[in-house]
Amino acid sequence: MKNASEGHIVSDDKPESGNRKVRKKKGKAIKVSRVPLREGKIEDTMSALSIPDEVLGKGTLMTVLGQRELTVDGHGGILAYETECIRIRTGRAIVSVGGKHLVIDYYNDEELKIVGFIDQISWENR
Repeated sequence: MKNASEGHIVSDDKPESGNRKVRKKKGKAIKVSRVPLREGKIEDTMSALSIPDEVLGKGTLMTVLGQRELTVDGHGGILAYETECIRIRTGRAIVSVGGKHLVIDYYNDEELKIVGFIDQISWENR
């Protein structure tokens, strides 16, 4: 705790009560209330900083290698699977992959890989 007369913040160390602070400015004491942390504050901060969901681990990351390979990390399931079209659920959209001789090379709960000749990738907002 620092001295309020020097213009520093003084805390009464009561985090349960909202942690009141006093700042002395030109002879006048100003009370400042601290807003308690709430759930989702980190997410709000990351959103305000424009940090992508993928970095936070809650988005979908798609990696395309040429026209032959697409890896989807963070998918929500396979909706349709044909040799000319594969539809995948993601967090905010449904992704359709069009092409020829499309095959799901592998998949698990988090990631899948599509190989073949990919000529179209489109998104439908949910």
